[in-house]
Amino acid sequence: MKGNFIAFDGANGVGKSTIINAVYKKLINSSTTDIIKTKEPTDTLLGEFILKNVKKFSNYQLACLVTADRYGHLNDVIIPELENNKIVLCDRYLLSSLILQGLDGVSDDFILNINKEIRLPDLYVVLYASDDKVRQRVTARGNLTEFEEKFSSKQEVDRTFESIDILKNNLDYNNILMINTDNDFEKNVELICNNIILCEKSYD
Repeated sequence: MKGNFIAFDGANGVGKSTIINAVYKKLINSSTTDIIKTKEPTDTLLGEFILKNVKKFSNYQLACLVTADRYGHLNDVIIPELENNKIVLCDRYLLSSLILQGLDGVSDDFILNINKEIRLPDLYVVLYASDDKVRQRVTARGNLTEFEEKFSSKQEVDRTFESIDILKNNLDYNNILMINTDNDFEKNVELICNNIILCEKSYD
């Protein structure tokens, strides 16, 4: 599989979508490989069903639904695009399950077990920021999600770092690029793009 799978993750309000869009635009001009953007939950019937019915399910039910959507995402989008030698940029992935379902009371072992057959990213870009900045962004955006209503920005930011340790300690996974979104935006975008290009060249 010659393509490269790049996942982006972090707390709600940390700036994932904004930075992914900027990275996508910059890579189009600097990479020789085709690039696609995708996200979780997906735009499929299952992904839309999850978003519309989050409050109707228990924590473990929701964790299973999110993971089922992920396996469909891999099978239908991510792996076929990688096999076509594309760079796949994904907004949310396994770390989001560890962060959000973990805060919701689902055990780390359960999350890891139901996700044990997924493909791990070639590079995981993890975004973080100060609690105050994340809270400001969430508040300014309005229309809080279920998880934003239930958990504070501080809880999500703290859980992000705990989840990184889980990936490192339980899966021996270390292909992680930490990005502080309190820092200069353009420099962050350039740093991410440079790391993706390096990742791409390593597979040449």
